[in-house]
Amino acid sequence: MEIIPSAIGHILPVTFILEKRATDKLHFRLAGSRLCEIFGREFRSLDFLDCWPSSEQAILSTYLQQLLTDGTIVSVVFQAKSSNDHIGDFEMLFLPMIHGGSTIDRILGSISPIGDIPWLGLTDLEFHEINEVHISLLRGSSLKQISSNSRSGIFSSNVTALPFLPHKRLVEGKNCSLRVFEGGKTD
Repeated sequence: MEIIPSAIGHILPVTFILEKRATDKLHFRLAGSRLCEIFGREFRSLDFLDCWPSSEQAILSTYLQQLLTDGTIVSVVFQAKSSNDHIGDFEMLFLPMIHGGSTIDRILGSISPIGDIPWLGLTDLEFHEINEVHISLLRGSSLKQISSNSRSGIFSSNVTALPFLPHKRLVEGKNCSLRVFEGGKTD
């Protein structure tokens, strides 16, 4: 599926793209203007994991490597801390992307606040602590056991299998295709 920026223009300010480089690091290829505003920095070319405290880097690295290997969809609920010690809850979504080859080499992501954060945008934020990680994958995909690298009891891992439904349809357009699954959001 090709991404047409004008079709997602309303969310571009809170999206980012990570690019896997030869060093196996994930660098920000681009980051939306709103993300740069609320975190008080320009993310372009920064290593994604370097933005996090060292205690959280191994957890994120494990799940993002799973995304790059198996095409999983990863959602992370985390806390960000302001320069005056306010804490806000956020959700970050990671989607696999393929650019010009046959392997996943980029990640499309977005960050959204959870609930009302009245001080958001008034002070710079730092990534602080992961609370939950959720993984979704298509049935039939392999999912390696990854909980051994996580801090048990600190956050939950939820694997949701999306079944291949008989009612699926393939929507095709010029130079792109999209598989649509019937269904909806479940808790």
